[in-house]
Amino acid sequence: MTAIIAYGSLINPEQRRQGLHLFADACPVLVKGYRRVFSQEPSWREGDRTHRAVLNVIKSDEDWFNGVLVALHSGSHFEDIDQREIGYNRVLVASSQIAPFEKISKKPSCEQGPDGQMSEQVSNAIAAQPTYIYLGKPEKQNNSILPNRDYLALCLRGAQHWGDTFYEQFLQTTYIGPRTLKSFLF
Repeated sequence: MTAIIAYGSLINPEQRRQGLHLFADACPVLVKGYRRVFSQEPSWREGDRTHRAVLNVIKSDEDWFNGVLVALHSGSHFEDIDQREIGYNRVLVASSQIAPFEKISKKPSCEQGPDGQMSEQVSNAIAAQPTYIYLGKPEKQNNSILPNRDYLALCLRGAQHWGDTFYEQFLQTTYIGPRTLKSFLF
């Protein structure tokens, strides 16, 4: 089994089901060594001249973010995901950089895939499976654009789906330039 770390619109269960038909186990996790930023030029989403950025993660020893570990029960999912994430490179993440979300939340919230396995098993198997993350291609990064409004709304609904603690962390660990998303919105 392999997995991906979702950190943008794919934290929203509806987005995982739409187009990708990615009905896999999913659990919230913490990922160390990266900063989540609105700095990616979209490959297929439409925005306006200023508000067109989608999320990216960049390596950063000081930062971490919350995301969703999505277990893929079939390697064929990578073809579909790679096509969707055409402006990104898929890279392997060290298991030491991934921690179960429940370490900081008393109430873990996992989704069960169609095979009936409990998603808690996915969380417990972090070290045993190759896990990938999508990093924006350098030529697609642009720090002078603002979030695509529709995309931002999808991401916020996705973060809310995982509960109040996850949502608050999403706001605090997502950046637009030097500002957190929380300071940008409020």
